[in-house]
Amino acid sequence: MVWVLGAFELGKYTRDEAFLEYVLQVALKMEQEWKQVLNYSDALIVGAPSFLDAWSLMPHWWNQDKSQLIKHKFLSTNVIWARFQQIVLYEGQREGLWTQDAWDFRYNNFQETVQSINDKIYLPEKGYYAYYQASDRYESLGNVLLEMYGYNHHPIHHPKTESGYYPALYPMYELNQENDWYSGRNQFIWVDMLASKVQNEQNRNVCNRYFDHINNYQDIKEMIDGSQMLGGARQLWGAMALWSYFSDRDSFKKSSETFVYNR
Repeated sequence: MVWVLGAFELGKYTRDEAFLEYVLQVALKMEQEWKQVLNYSDALIVGAPSFLDAWSLMPHWWNQDKSQLIKHKFLSTNVIWARFQQIVLYEGQREGLWTQDAWDFRYNNFQETVQSINDKIYLPEKGYYAYYQASDRYESLGNVLLEMYGYNHHPIHHPKTESGYYPALYPMYELNQENDWYSGRNQFIWVDMLASKVQNEQNRNVCNRYFDHINNYQDIKEMIDGSQMLGGARQLWGAMALWSYFSDRDSFKKSSETFVYNR
């Protein structure tokens, strides 16, 4: 699903109609696989977080029990599931695939997923959406994607650390480095940059936080290839973070306003 979302944005940006048609065909094949983990009572899917979080980010009492991943409905996974449905819905309409009944059915399913995220995962006492259903934990990526796609029915409070970072996950569990979160996990720069972009934070502030890391590299390619702060060598997230950092905030947010679908 992550590939479909990224490939769709690329095809939309390049106006490559043949590629967009290919993305849709891939999505339609994948859709049947994901429906196998769909709970039809609430239109949410079970399974691991969409970006495959390390065990150190999950509740320690799960004790690396993989069965926990198919018992829980993670926020980021279901935000991406909603966006996946939206892409298939509108791209299929553009290709003339749907009858009116098929359109109505798919549109209602998409809306049910969005409504269910808001009804079942939002924590009103905290002002943000939980990491997974029944969790008390904030997860930056899922909350930021919700806001970016316009699926949130409630305003989102994005907590910050004392040093000004948007934590990838908060509160921290026992296996996290509670006293030194970001110095030990600078690979979350891309999440922090994405959050800061959606929140209209000045790029200068982000640069100041990561100045020492950025200053260690001569150019963007070297930074992506060699920097552990990007989650490992040659990772897409690093490029995404840098693009977010250098891009214009208004254009970034406008390109992400997808609840009213406009290619």
